[in-house]
Amino acid sequence: RQSQKAVGIRRKPALFTSNMLRIWNSLRGALEAAPVGAELSWYSCGPTVYDATHLGHARTYVTFDILRRILKRQFGVDTFYVMGVTDVDDKIMQKANDVGQHPTELARHFEAAFFADLRRLNVQPPSAVTRVTEHMDEIRAFVEKIEENGLAYAVASGVYFDVAKFSQMDGMKYPKLREAVLSDDGESPKADGEKKSPRDFALWKTSKPGEISWESKWGPGRPGWHIECSAMTYSLFGEQLDIHSGGVDLCFPHHCNEIAQCEAHFLNGKEWVKLWLHAGHLHIDGRKMSKSLKNFITVRELFDEMYTGQPTAAAADDFRFFCLGQRYRSSCTFSSQRLEDAASLRHRFQRFFSLCSSHVEAADQIKWTRGSAELREMSDRCRDKVRRHLANDFDTVEAMKELSALASDTQKLLDARDGRRPCTSSVQAAADVVAETLVHSFGLHTGQDWLGQSESSATMSNALDAEEVLETLLKFRNDIRSKALESLKAAKKQAKKSDAGVKEAHEHTMSLAQQLLVLCDDARDAKLPELGVRLEDTADGRYRHIVEGKAPARLEEQEA
Repeated sequence: RQSQKAVGIRRKPALFTSNMLRIWNSLRGALEAAPVGAELSWYSCGPTVYDATHLGHARTYVTFDILRRILKRQFGVDTFYVMGVTDVDDKIMQKANDVGQHPTELARHFEAAFFADLRRLNVQPPSAVTRVTEHMDEIRAFVEKIEENGLAYAVASGVYFDVAKFSQMDGMKYPKLREAVLSDDGESPKADGEKKSPRDFALWKTSKPGEISWESKWGPGRPGWHIECSAMTYSLFGEQLDIHSGGVDLCFPHHCNEIAQCEAHFLNGKEWVKLWLHAGHLHIDGRKMSKSLKNFITVRELFDEMYTGQPTAAAADDFRFFCLGQRYRSSCTFSSQRLEDAASLRHRFQRFFSLCSSHVEAADQIKWTRGSAELREMSDRCRDKVRRHLANDFDTVEAMKELSALASDTQKLLDARDGRRPCTSSVQAAADVVAETLVHSFGLHTGQDWLGQSESSATMSNALDAEEVLETLLKFRNDIRSKALESLKAAKKQAKKSDAGVKEAHEHTMSLAQQLLVLCDDARDAKLPELGVRLEDTADGRYRHIVEGKAPARLEEQEA
């Protein structure tokens, strides 16, 4: 008698190490090896706090939050992440004047709102936050050093960086991150007011009467925008920084000016920042989402209007799924359909975890089968492929495809009826791969319940005190359905008898049972989905459900 073929256990592939990580460096426009260190220094340009946070901002900060998590969880790289906040600026003073509020009071209000929005989006807090108004001594000293090095000049309106003189120095180039187009017709730039050249930019601005100001050797004034980040990063990290990030719109002139300022200050011939990261634009209606274009959606509108009455975690996850579906440095378009697609993806993963949970809790298959070996191999391969994609400049698009494929393949094996149904432990391992990546590497709430991190489970299921009520209603519906099915079966059997009265009575019973089943199906297929509940009737007379949350409101509904 021929023996059965052995069910093999494939060994896990070798780990994909961090030295294989390649990241796009905006400084040179190429993929480069990631900076090396036990803890990398990272500075990110934060908001100018004078208005509400919109989804264009949110895309940038959610994106960098994802990258921070990937570096830590996938490659074991810690970061000390600093965010700079501009809390004194022309826009802040103008807004404060318009609403009759002190600029500092206005800035604190919108700063608090900004960080509240980040918390709702599940963005990790920075390791440190730097405010411009708290670094005036450092900023003044930084400007004085540039002036001392002969690369800045003072005039009545303030202190300006001398771009021409800087560019003439050995090894210096301006701009470094992007070639600037100085004029449409290619003519040489002409002097503009007190500035020697239109290319020169303010390091310190002389204050006008009535404006908020700080004392300096040049008289009362305030910092120029670009000098703030250079001085604040220097105060924390010294003359070299591992990573500097911001939206792509900051590439020129802001980040180019930061580089020039630091090189003019240090004069050490070294590269100030090892790696420049830039997140792409978020577009809406074919244009960059921007306050000046008045085509923006605020984070508060996302949560309170588009997801009104829904869990905070649902809105946060859907927006994060949307971000994960784009390459971080590519521009992308936000729309209702894109958000609905993200919500559908969240629901698919929730159904996957629910199915795995049911299988594991039932524990009706613990024997190691051919399907178990297949699923174990698929899980290991998925984990390795996800890491390889993320090592390729944080390619979350391809990584998400791998996770979706593993979820789909697991569900197919669980439906298998040919002896390939996987055992409990292999299903648990597959769900762990998906959940750990979604939660730990990508910062999603989806998958937390599976991992036992139940802090948000009440939030994701629309408050768990309502779960008992929901379960009671679902059981009531299931009991009605079961009785209707029993009655229908009995009525069909009795209807075959010749007695006309009996036949008529049982036909009535059949009709009633069918009506009850129609009502049960309507509750399952129409009523419950409207409330964000997905219900499935199983072949063995039981049921399973998952709370998905309502679909987000469409943009056109908000406009109405």
